[in-house]
Amino acid sequence: MKRLTHIPKSYALAGAALLLWLLAARVAFYPAWQAYRLHTRLDSQLQSGSTSGYQPALLKRKNENLKAVLALYKVDSSAYRNIMLTTLSALAEKAGVAVTELPDNLPEQAQGTAKYAIHKVGLEGDFAALTRFYHAAEAAPNIGRIRSARYVMPDRRQALERASKLKLYLFLETVN
Repeated sequence: MKRLTHIPKSYALAGAALLLWLLAARVAFYPAWQAYRLHTRLDSQLQSGSTSGYQPALLKRKNENLKAVLALYKVDSSAYRNIMLTTLSALAEKAGVAVTELPDNLPEQAQGTAKYAIHKVGLEGDFAALTRFYHAAEAAPNIGRIRSARYVMPDRRQALERASKLKLYLFLETVN
């Protein structure tokens, strides 16, 4: 113990500074050096093309996302009309609109080899109620996805002759 007390302060300060510098270099420069080595290794692999073509994790995520999107459009074609009728009728009653037009059982483009079908649904009511219905129908399951919507104003002459209301035509897309 006596030997440590006889060390000159300048030597102790130099030793402490060297120890602090080594510790700082380890904390600051070693991670940067490791990152540089990893970068050069990955860059050489990329240049050789060994890992850039096949990325199983990316393909798996992409496949899961596509399945999720397809599930939004997928419907049971045999019971689609009944499900759509009950779902849209309940939503229309809640929103205070009238369903004026429903698609046939299966349109021509859905028969045969076509995988996709577009169904036109007509509704009648005021703008606020039709918009409430539109937003509720977007979230409704098992009716397909709304491909497009069209609001139609009645002619001015028709509106004056009888109490015509605003019409909304929804085009639902499904995957059979």
